[in-house]
Amino acid sequence: MPTNNISVAEPDVTSSNHYSVHLDWSSSLLQFKYNILNETERIYTITQQSEGHVEQEDGWKDVYMGYGEHTVVMDLNPSTEYMFRLRFHRSDDDYTYWSPPVKAITCKEPFYGENLHKAVHRQKISEIVDVLKSGNITVDVTDNHGLSALMNAAKRGQPEIMKVLLSYNASISCKDEAGKTALMHACIYGQLSTVKILCKNGALYEDYDLGGTTPLHYAIDSCNCDLIEWMIGDGANVNIQDKNAGWTPLMRCASLHGNKLVAYTLIHCKADIDVRDINGKTCLMIAVVNGHLQLVELLLEYNANVTIYNTSGRTAYQIAVSLERRTIIECMKKYMKKKGIKHV
Repeated sequence: MPTNNISVAEPDVTSSNHYSVHLDWSSSLLQFKYNILNETERIYTITQQSEGHVEQEDGWKDVYMGYGEHTVVMDLNPSTEYMFRLRFHRSDDDYTYWSPPVKAITCKEPFYGENLHKAVHRQKISEIVDVLKSGNITVDVTDNHGLSALMNAAKRGQPEIMKVLLSYNASISCKDEAGKTALMHACIYGQLSTVKILCKNGALYEDYDLGGTTPLHYAIDSCNCDLIEWMIGDGANVNIQDKNAGWTPLMRCASLHGNKLVAYTLIHCKADIDVRDINGKTCLMIAVVNGHLQLVELLLEYNANVTIYNTSGRTAYQIAVSLERRTIIECMKKYMKKKGIKHV
């Protein structure tokens, strides 16, 4: 029987996704071999693809040529209709007509973590909801920097977006690679509105990152006095010490920027001025080392103890002398004279 007189069944679409289609023509090939009365002959197959319905032959392109019985057509576009057909060859000049085309539609491209983070960055709540509703990703998936969507929304001051993420069970306690929580990120950037939401939903003040630092310590970095005062009023321990140097938030202030308003806020909230770190240093000593004259003046105004010795056996005044902090030395001399304290 001439091959071109034999009808050929279309290939079967066994599976597909957003970028590929799996075609199988084993049944069609078996029927063809039965028709030519030769079940052992090797048959060469050409499979073609077109995008959508085409009327012209040049709209088709080869996607498979060989002796197999199936193939996976890759690199397709999502949400797109494709047509596939095949024909069998016994030789270069002995082959069938093309089979009827079979239709396959690739599905919509699934959402990935990148889609969620882009939607959060653009502040598109509807997009965020679409991504999370798809069920393809978890709400706590991290970006290239190891931050969850909740962490990014917290540090950017996006309370409405945070509420959406929390409604999809975003983790409050999730930590990045440095051990920082969303609350810590919000504190670093001084975001009072997002700190309030996190604390309302159970975020912990007595939590430490890998460096041993707490949320209140990070709030000091932001210099947002309203944030600092609110956190302490909400239950944050004003005298909590980090796990690295044993610094309180007031000591961190003295070490970093020496902001007088931040220090005043802490003192007003009952910060202990004379707490010592693991090296026996007080806040006054740390302020002296870092040359923060205004902070030294404030601490003396609130009667910081100038007679305390650190583990090296030196007082704040002696440290000032050794570092040649002339303005601080004069300031401390006046204070000690006023208080009747000998130079220590």
